[in-house]
This record gives sequence, C-alpha cells and structure tokens, in this order.
Amino acid sequence: MKISNIIFGILFLGLLFQAKAQTALFNVLASKGAVKYVSAGSTEEKTMIIGKKLFPQDKIVVGENSYLGLAHSGGKTIEIKRAGHYEVSSLSAEVANQNASVSKKYVDFLAGEINNNGQDMSKNKYKYMAVTGSVERGTDDIVLYATPGVAALVTNGPVTFKWDLNADVKVYVVKLTNIFDEVLYTTELTTNSIAIDLSKYNFGKDNEKNLFIQVLSKEFPAKVKSEKVNLKALDSKAEADVAKQVQELKAEQKEETALNKYVLANFYAEKGLTINAVEQFEAAIAMEPEVEDFKASYGEYLVATDIKKIKK
Repeated sequence: MKISNIIFGILFLGLLFQAKAQTALFNVLASKGAVKYVSAGSTEEKTMIIGKKLFPQDKIVVGENSYLGLAHSGGKTIEIKRAGHYEVSSLSAEVANQNASVSKKYVDFLAGEINNNGQDMSKNKYKYMAVTGSVERGTDDIVLYATPGVAALVTNGPVTFKWDLNADVKVYVVKLTNIFDEVLYTTELTTNSIAIDLSKYNFGKDNEKNLFIQVLSKEFPAKVKSEKVNLKALDSKAEADVAKQVQELKAEQKEETALNKYVLANFYAEKGLTINAVEQFEAAIAMEPEVEDFKASYGEYLVATDIKKIKK
C-alpha cells in the first residue's frame, strides 16, 4: 500500500509539473524587427507573431533595433527593446509577484481578441495600417474621429479630439456648444488635434449632459466642416466606475509605456468610449511609431467603429 501511494504521488507530481510546463506565461501583443522564439526541446529560431503564447521553457531572441510587447498571465505587461537572449521563465519571475488584478481582466480580454483574430490581423495588417494617419485631399469634409451619426459617450475631464488633416484647409476652427447651440469654447489652430477639459463646462451636470463639438475650415466654414458630434456624458455611477478602474489600471501598470497605453485604449474601446480609446491609441503610436502592430490594431478599430473605410 505504501509503495503504491508513493508511485501515485510521483505520477501526480509528474503530471502537475507537466501541466505547469504547458501553461502559457505570456501572450505576444506586439512585435517589431528581428524577434524570434525557440520552443522547448528545439533549437530552431522561429519568427515571432502577435498572439503567440510563450511557455516556461521557451526562449526569446531579440535583435538590434527591435521591439517586443508581452502580456503576462498575471496581468502585467513587459516591453523588451534591448537586443539579447531571454528565458521566458526568468521574465515571468520579474512580474509574477506583482499584483495586477484589475488589469489582468483587460489584458486577458485583449490577448483573447488577438488570439481569435491573429491570423486575419497578420494577413490584413497593411490594409488596416493604410487607414491611419491619412491626409484627405480635395474633399468637402473634415473627418472627426467619432462614430458618425451616433452620440459619443465620453468621460468627464480632459479629452483629446483628433481629425484628419485636409490639404485644402490652412486654419481649423473648433467649436464646443451646448444643446441651445450656445458657444462654450472656440479656438483656431493649424494642427489636427486638441485637448479640451470638458469638466470646465459643467459636462454631465444639469442641462450640460450633452455637448457638441465641430471642426470647420476657417476659409470655407459653410462648406468644409466635420459632422457636429454629440458628446454624451456617462451617468454618475458609470463615470465613477470608469474613473476608478482607470486609476487602478494606471496604478498597476505604472510605467508610461506604449504597451500600457495600448492596453488602456482597449479598455476604453471595450467600454464603448471611442474618443477616449482613440486618444490612447494615438499615444501608444506616438511612443513607438515604428511598431506596425499598434497601427494595424488601431486601423482595425477605426474601421470597426465606422470612423474610417478600408482603401481599395
């Protein structure tokens, strides 16, 4: 009886070790340049792809001027920019004991989306990249980054609004109005984005639960202009809940990295806060402009929200 118990225990521990070895520690969220992986029991270096699951015995090889963005199973993110050889188990040890209970939910959600669509994303990467950063020429419209014809839920506080440059426009006029079409704020600028603190205009309170933003050409305001976008405030409970989760996400993902901006963009996207999501996608790309995976994911989001169309 004792011998059989010992044998059973050895078999159980062996199965437990094998199960742990087969549990993925990281998901690949973004990759640029010469980044490869070596699977356990192999010496072959294979090209890294987004959505790839990395296991404890795997190894990573990062070349010069390359980039790798990883999401740990515990919810933390890691960016690798320095050339070298890395063991997945060692990378995991650096973050395994760090608490990231809130961000884990959204990192897992993002990793799941990438794993479900990874092959399509790789196949259509350049198609989606083509919709970002475009300059509209010879059109009568200014494309403000919000889903057309739909009230845009947006958080109260500072928000950055983005629109496409129009080659025919030298100066843009931005107007923020209330439901009575009274101008609360207006400014002129030559760039294609602006940060406005909506809380200064009692957004979400009394009669200001709906504001409107529009971008017009100074030269041809009646002809060249954006849609007037209805900004809709969250109810007080939803606003507090989003603010709390954002604060917790930022506390858990303390580093100001492109990957953490990317995670935050997907948090806002999952909440239906398109304008906030656009702001964070833009921030991620600004920090790592050569990482095509961020641009492709952003482009896919712009198409999914009807802000952009795929160019044929």
